[in-house]
Amino acid sequence: RVQLAWLATAGITTGCGIWATHFIAMLAYEPGIPVAYNVGLTALSLLAAAAVTSIGFAVSLAMPGLWAALVGGVVVGAGVGAMHYTGMWALEVPGRVAWDLPLVMSSVGLGMVFGAAALASAVRSDEIRTTLVAALLLTLAIVSHHFTAMGAVEILPDPTRVIDAFSLSPTALALAIANAAVAVLGMSLAGAFADRRLRQKDAQLTTALNNMAQGLLMFDPQKRLILYNSRYVDMYGLSPHVVKPGCTIEDLLRHHKEVGTLSEDVEQYCATLDAAIAEGKTTSTMESSANGRTIHTVSRPMADGGWVTTHEDVTDRISAQRERDRNRDLLNLIVENVPVTIFVKKASDRRFILVNRACENEWGLSRSEILGRTASDIFPQGAADEINAGDERLLKYSAPLYLDEHAIEMPRKGVRFITSKRFVVRSTDYANQYLVGVVEDVTERKLSEERLRQAQKMETIGNLTGGLAHDFNNLLTVIIGNLDSLQELTKDKPDQKRLVELVLEASLRGAELTRQLLAFSRRQPLQPKITDLDDLIGKTARLLTQVLGENIRLNVQLEPNVGSILVDEAQMESALINMAVNARDAMPDGGTLTIRTGKLRLNGNGADRPPELLPGEYAVVEISDDGCGMPADVLARIYEPFFTTKPAGKGTGLGLSMVYGFVRQSGGYVSADSEVGKGTIFKLYFPCREAAAAQGSVDGVRHDLAPAARTELILTVDDSPTVLATAVLQLEALGYQTLTARNAETALEMLDRDTKVDVLFTDIVMPTMNGRELAKLARMKRPGLKVVYVSGFPGIESTAGIDIDLDAPLITKPYRKSDLERVLNATLA
Repeated sequence: RVQLAWLATAGITTGCGIWATHFIAMLAYEPGIPVAYNVGLTALSLLAAAAVTSIGFAVSLAMPGLWAALVGGVVVGAGVGAMHYTGMWALEVPGRVAWDLPLVMSSVGLGMVFGAAALASAVRSDEIRTTLVAALLLTLAIVSHHFTAMGAVEILPDPTRVIDAFSLSPTALALAIANAAVAVLGMSLAGAFADRRLRQKDAQLTTALNNMAQGLLMFDPQKRLILYNSRYVDMYGLSPHVVKPGCTIEDLLRHHKEVGTLSEDVEQYCATLDAAIAEGKTTSTMESSANGRTIHTVSRPMADGGWVTTHEDVTDRISAQRERDRNRDLLNLIVENVPVTIFVKKASDRRFILVNRACENEWGLSRSEILGRTASDIFPQGAADEINAGDERLLKYSAPLYLDEHAIEMPRKGVRFITSKRFVVRSTDYANQYLVGVVEDVTERKLSEERLRQAQKMETIGNLTGGLAHDFNNLLTVIIGNLDSLQELTKDKPDQKRLVELVLEASLRGAELTRQLLAFSRRQPLQPKITDLDDLIGKTARLLTQVLGENIRLNVQLEPNVGSILVDEAQMESALINMAVNARDAMPDGGTLTIRTGKLRLNGNGADRPPELLPGEYAVVEISDDGCGMPADVLARIYEPFFTTKPAGKGTGLGLSMVYGFVRQSGGYVSADSEVGKGTIFKLYFPCREAAAAQGSVDGVRHDLAPAARTELILTVDDSPTVLATAVLQLEALGYQTLTARNAETALEMLDRDTKVDVLFTDIVMPTMNGRELAKLARMKRPGLKVVYVSGFPGIESTAGIDIDLDAPLITKPYRKSDLERVLNATLA
């Protein structure tokens, strides 16, 4: 509106000025006869001047360029001519007006030429000098046209023509001109005010454009630049000498090519843009600046056929978006792969809107079965009520909810033990928006901890029983050794001999009891060898038919090629018989005992892998019955020594303890599962071994050798005085000479003497220095010295780090004199 006001004011003011100039000059015209002016035509000439001049200005300003200014100037010149000849038409004289046509044409031509020059000068710039030149040229257009046109006038007197009574006299015309001058002055002031307002608006627009975050270009339908801002020039590093109004889109794109910010072909780019603008479509492209920035360009068509293009630097936005995407993807990856359940529910309706993979696995449901549903839709009623109560508490108090280990029934995974942490996520207005839960399934950890506690308990009991057995073996060694001597002394006294035999029988039963305790504590002496499991089970099954009785059916299922294991065959048979007897006692009314073999490969840390077993291949022996079964509290104690549920006199409570100790000492594992009224299943796991030839006896004793002459000297070492004294009595009874030492240090001092020692007979477990270390130092002093080890704590040596030579025999306490004689004969042979 300001532009229209300015244009109207400028046109009317200039038109009035031209009209006033013309009629002021007409006041100076003195044809020698009375002169008057027609009112209507005079007013028409004023309107013609104002209208045509405004049109000329509009033409020159509507479209930039010199040619538009020239056309507008021609229109203004034509307006000067129209005003002049309309004014001459208004001239009333008592005569006729004649015209010189060449001068008329010349006057019109002069007006158009000077008018075009005036406007062409005016649009070049808004400097004062250019404005003054334009004003001068416009004055020349008026003056040259007026006086040339007046030279073309010839008035011929005609008394018959009279002046109209309503015509303006020269005085009235002068008053009209004065009024027009005042109007011109007022309109000039209004135009100046409008020009000032327009310049202010233009300055504000320029400031606003140059402070835009985007670069801006405006083109006319002829693809010429009309408007741009400084952000566009700075964004691409372009030259201001190239980017200026009037330059074409092709000029700009070629300049872009020069600075390296356009990779496309200029003609192809223009063709694509032209097609889009012609169809009225908005185009959008991504371009790169010379400094590596990414620019988003959008071109929008205008109604007149031109278009506006915005250039936005989106480098930081794209980087931020990519960073957000990376963070989101990383967060999604973490949430999806974290090994605990994570879920999110809407606080308004408690429906699940996010779950991770662990949630699917632990609940036994797919994501589609969870999302959009509530806990009541998914969980059993009791579990759902518990979850909903927690949600109510969480929303009521808004404090995080931490629940320690507790049991809950999962949708499809049964009862599991979990810990959970739940909290509320609020919106910006502090309203409860989401409920977030982090739930960890600790069932396996709980079971592992329980197994660990059980193993630690069994280890503690084993250490206790093993220690007791060791001390008891020392006592039995003394008792049995002296009873052997008493047997010889009382062989001619039947009554006394019978008493000695009764005590010896009880002592041997005590020795068997200590052997069973050592079996449980995994310290019994074993003679393992590579054994085919199926063959061993087959041989044992033949023995079991006699043990089980007629009302128990034996079902043996052997998997072909199950492989070999490293075990003591006798102990393995004993373990199987022991478990078969327990199964028989659990089926008083008859039933079926099933022994099944199989192979199992354990990989990684699966939930079903016992923590005591390393990954690898295992041979499995499964012994199951359909007897009365055991409750959980009994099942938890079945391996404890002397624990039994059988009536008094029906069992010692050491059978399963021995099985447990034997299997663990053989590098395996035993598991038990039982249910009251349905039966019990035991599984024995043994590491698979490559088949090999049977190994010889570990103790290296040759049993077929005859006793040697009793002239050898035996150096006997034991930290127990009574055991040492008993050993000396037995050796001397066998005819050997003896030296004794209470510790290893004393024994080494004796070896430093010149006395010939044939055998070092030493206890293994002694304070300060063990028997193995003593034997090593003794052989350094006496190369080739023969050694026999004795121990009341067999099996502890490997765990204590004592390395026993395979070529040195080991005799275990308590031993008989005959055992000692056989070992020494073999050693000295």
